[in-house]
Amino acid sequence: MTEKRKPISPSRNGKIAVAVFIIVAIIGSAIFLALGGPTGLAAQPGIFGTKANLFSDLNLIAQVVLLVGLSLGFVFARQGHYSLHQYNQTGWVFFNIVLTIFIMVVAFVEYAIPGMPGNLRNAYGLVSTIHAALGLLAIFAGVYLLIRMNKRTNQWLPKKWRISWWKRLMRLTLVLYLSVGVIGLVLYYVWYIR
Repeated sequence: MTEKRKPISPSRNGKIAVAVFIIVAIIGSAIFLALGGPTGLAAQPGIFGTKANLFSDLNLIAQVVLLVGLSLGFVFARQGHYSLHQYNQTGWVFFNIVLTIFIMVVAFVEYAIPGMPGNLRNAYGLVSTIHAALGLLAIFAGVYLLIRMNKRTNQWLPKKWRISWWKRLMRLTLVLYLSVGVIGLVLYYVWYIR
């Protein structure tokens, strides 16, 4: 009989480091969003020398940091640091929600929705809509997993909604986040570089 491996609990310093980094990222984003706006700091020229404004360039950086953070959480899980994995992924899902509400939804409503459904005939409208749909699916899957995997909130879910294949859903959710990130990079290229 094989002995069940006991999960390795991260050190208190590890938990604090993850929490501090994510809190600083969320607060930094909130400050930037508060100072930004179409005529404020956000409208200044970007830092990459493209046609993008500062807002778009900083969003690009935030999205790359998000994807790296979520991928790091995958590494934590593979190494058996489940508690650290949970803290990490929870923070990044909330960070992504902040970015989505204040940046992605605003951009989609401002640039993609006018002219719908006709916009779906051009590459910009179609790719933007696919990006938005996959992004929302990734967020819903991430929030579901946060609720499902937390002992306190799991009880909120009706028993029939408590899936047993949650590990596969975690992997699928990471693939969704990475796919949305790649599509976002393509959109940045099309809008600001090409």
